[in-house]
Amino acid sequence: DIHCYFWPHAMTFLKKDGYLCLLTSSQWLDVEYGFRLQEWILRNFDIIAVFESIDEPWFVGARVATTVTILRRQNDEKKRMNNRVRFVQLRRSITEILAHDGTTAGAMDAADQFRDEILSLAKNTVNERFRARLVGQHELWMEGVQLGVVMGKPDNQESNDLGSRSGDYFGGKWGVYLRAPDFWFELMDKYGSQFTPLGNIAEVRRGITSGKDCFFFPKDCSVECLNDLQDSEEFEANYGVERRKVKSGRVKLVQCGEGRGEVRPIEAKYLEPEVHSLMEVDQFAVGPDTCSKSVLLVDKPRVSLRSSHVSEYILWGEMQSYHDAPTCKGRKTKERSWYDLTHYDRPKIILPKIQQYRLIAFLNPTSLHINCSLLGLYHVRKALVKPLCGVLNSTIAVLSRLIYARILGNEGNIQLDVYSAKMMLVPNVTVCKSERLLFRISASLDKMVQRKALYFLSERRLREMAYRGAGKEDELDKLSDQCELDMPDRRELDDAVLEMLGIRSKKRRQELIDELYCYLREFFKLTRQKEEKAIANKRKAKRRGRVHPVEIAAQIYQEIVEKHGHLLLQYDLHFLDKSKPFDTFELPAEGVAKAYSDMFHDHGVRFTKGGRKHVAFIETKIHAQDNLVVIVAESGTRGLVRIPHETDECRRVFRNYSKFVRERGKRLSELIAERTADEDMQEKIYEALISLILRRARA
Repeated sequence: DIHCYFWPHAMTFLKKDGYLCLLTSSQWLDVEYGFRLQEWILRNFDIIAVFESIDEPWFVGARVATTVTILRRQNDEKKRMNNRVRFVQLRRSITEILAHDGTTAGAMDAADQFRDEILSLAKNTVNERFRARLVGQHELWMEGVQLGVVMGKPDNQESNDLGSRSGDYFGGKWGVYLRAPDFWFELMDKYGSQFTPLGNIAEVRRGITSGKDCFFFPKDCSVECLNDLQDSEEFEANYGVERRKVKSGRVKLVQCGEGRGEVRPIEAKYLEPEVHSLMEVDQFAVGPDTCSKSVLLVDKPRVSLRSSHVSEYILWGEMQSYHDAPTCKGRKTKERSWYDLTHYDRPKIILPKIQQYRLIAFLNPTSLHINCSLLGLYHVRKALVKPLCGVLNSTIAVLSRLIYARILGNEGNIQLDVYSAKMMLVPNVTVCKSERLLFRISASLDKMVQRKALYFLSERRLREMAYRGAGKEDELDKLSDQCELDMPDRRELDDAVLEMLGIRSKKRRQELIDELYCYLREFFKLTRQKEEKAIANKRKAKRRGRVHPVEIAAQIYQEIVEKHGHLLLQYDLHFLDKSKPFDTFELPAEGVAKAYSDMFHDHGVRFTKGGRKHVAFIETKIHAQDNLVVIVAESGTRGLVRIPHETDECRRVFRNYSKFVRERGKRLSELIAERTADEDMQEKIYEALISLILRRARA
């Protein structure tokens, strides 16, 4: 058996009798760099359990969540693959889950009971303390192999029976089992067979990686130039092209170069509109009129272009050394010039990589090229293009996107990488045999195409912080309170997709939609709140520059006095019953307290400095006083303190006071984190804040 104890600012690696306990960042569960670690673990260990908490951070000041992984060495492959992995999402603090009487024996007993409870689980379990998902280790392995097939296949394959194929392990999104909402697992448990990785339906790739966007993606400025200069001679002198050619549309004037400070002519036949980013798109279908940039498409050697504007443009690019950029240089072959982008395919459907509140998949009916900031879906059968786009715009697919994407920073952005998009589970439109349902999904999408794509949070809520900051509260009422989740055509689309999954009851489909919408409304609301805090912190830092920790501590202390008075409770005034017998001890002004016993002392509390240097020893009267003295000293109280004389009273005070100290520490850390993400600064603010609280107590 192995017991794990979690201490702030510590990372522990334990090895005992073939067991490993890893305390790590949770990111390796989901990202590509962690896939090799997954494979090594699956090849050498039984994965006993993986823990993550949504209730508390285990390391104060850490910017990422912490995962605890319990492993047992296992050389027998058959036993490894038959092992069941327990993915446990803790929904209460460790203190609550491992509640005990304050003694070491009680702590060990509580840990043993929780360990036995987790190990005894025979099915997926959800309660107020934790959620556990049980997944076969063989299933994790096969998911990783399946992803390898999905990632490596050159084109769309009809068969979805990937489980029967063997191959190398690629990787898996293990974090899904810890972080996906309960709704997702309810859906998977009942209808998971109707879902498939998106990579099974379509080839997913990034758009054009040019190597020099300022050269390959110029911005058409012909209209502006024609309006600015009406005189033909002056026009030709400025831009090097006859005005009539530009006016006729045969030649385009484009802004290009670093900073876009150059204006140069290019024949229109070598330029096409290009979808550059999600910022340009606010509809469920994209067309040439929505594109702010063009893409240069030239498939001929420069010598064969003769005296043309595009030939001069390419020569100008070479004079800027654009052809020496690594991507451009790597593109060049005997048959292909460094500037030739004509080999890129045109996607049928487009997915954004980085998204926040507008999560859409858009049709590409005119086969426009896309930039590498977007993902393209290729090799989709013509009859399935619109139904698949409809499915990808369904709210269920939006939830899947949120689950499988990477979270970026504290401001609610997510990034959908190629491998994440291919892994993303979506309703499998390829197995739908009902023409009626496919038509219904397509018809719902047609309705959505006719309107603007809204955010998943209302414009009023999104602009609230900016408007209030600018003193324009009155104008908030003019903004819409509607978001995507309020649109009837979206609900109609979701109903059709749920029916395709096999949910025949209209009433049940509506209940599921309501549950899903309720979850997402709360999700995006909390996301915006986190984003607003991050924005406020950035503004404070920019406005004030480097602030001394004592100043921030004073601000937080004032807020505590005004709004959080319960954090100022004092040990002797609010927790100690002075009507009962007590002993008085003098705690030294410095030193770390620890319960201690040796051949000369049956029990007591020892204070040390620097880990070894002896400061003082407090000889307590009874064992129960030891833990209470330690927690009182750790909370910052020093000098003369009164400790209950009776065992039961000591334990009562210890339970109540230690709970208060933990909750106070958690809340103080939250208040500090709202103001700075700097870990060193957070520690200094915490020390200053505790000093202010204790000074009040002494006063």
